[in-house]
Amino acid sequence: MLKQTQPQYKKIMLGNGKSSMYDVGCYLFSLVDGLNAMGWDFTPESFNQLCIDKKLFIGEFQNYIDVDNLPKVLPDIFQSFVKLDVWPPANLLEVYTKENYVVVCKVDARGIGGTGTHFVRLLRMDGNTAIIGDPWFGDEQKVTKRYSKYENILSLRVFQVRKKAPIVTQPPMQETAIKHFNVKDDKELIQMVERELQFLTDERKNNAGLNETIKNLQSQHDNFVENLLTTLNPMGNPLGLSSEELVKKLVVEAVKVETDLQTKLKESEKAAAERERLLKQENEELNRQLAQLQKDKDSLQLQLNDLQKGLDKVKQAQQTQQEKKDDFDLFREFVTKIKELVTSIKRK
Repeated sequence: MLKQTQPQYKKIMLGNGKSSMYDVGCYLFSLVDGLNAMGWDFTPESFNQLCIDKKLFIGEFQNYIDVDNLPKVLPDIFQSFVKLDVWPPANLLEVYTKENYVVVCKVDARGIGGTGTHFVRLLRMDGNTAIIGDPWFGDEQKVTKRYSKYENILSLRVFQVRKKAPIVTQPPMQETAIKHFNVKDDKELIQMVERELQFLTDERKNNAGLNETIKNLQSQHDNFVENLLTTLNPMGNPLGLSSEELVKKLVVEAVKVETDLQTKLKESEKAAAERERLLKQENEELNRQLAQLQKDKDSLQLQLNDLQKGLDKVKQAQQTQQEKKDDFDLFREFVTKIKELVTSIKRK
């Protein structure tokens, strides 16, 4: 059961009046609680605002709901309204508590410690005792618990209500987006969206000249094809082929020529490799011969050195012999002079 005595309702005025929903909102709270039981989704605040917007508050203080005109002003919700000042028979109560009806009951406000009138909602019957929802306390009780001293239910306000078809609710788009993009919360989702929007803005700027670029590329392509045709086929197009057919034909021929050139190039490379191999082999033989000549040179040099040593020895021996010869000649001359001296002495 909705509860009117919550702090927030002290600051919300009922209707266009100056009294709060906390103080005098029992009728509206009981009615809204019944509507929600029929599948509607009102809060006391939203239904209060709806009645303000539809000008359904009347009376001296502009805070009485114009219940007689509810079926006319809000036909999608209300079908009919009737006020009963006498307790209805049991079979009718059975209908009111089980069919599409919201029953608001008038009771004495002394039952909640107040003065004047108070309204509660009839929920069901327990035998001959009414079970009510009391918006002052937000609970369900037998009506006799608080109001037996004050004649219990004084009168009824019966609203025939259209049940709202249940709506298969989908998760809020925001919640779905958070799950889909695997972000933590609204803030991350907004940041991600802002990044994506900035990316799209940048891309739009970058692609501002895309159509012009495409045109330029198409023009360059056409010029290239024309130049290609002129280069590959300077004789023109005597066969009357289309540009695509002619390009295809010329490309096939160019590929054939290229293939032949590649074959000749490979053969030339093979022949050059063979010549290089032979030259390398010949060079190796020359190097071998050169090495052998170097060995022969070294051997001859050794022999020449030996001959030079022998010659030096011969020269040295010749010199020694010459020196001996000179000594002998001197000795012979000396002997000769001695002989002459001896002969001279003898003569004297």
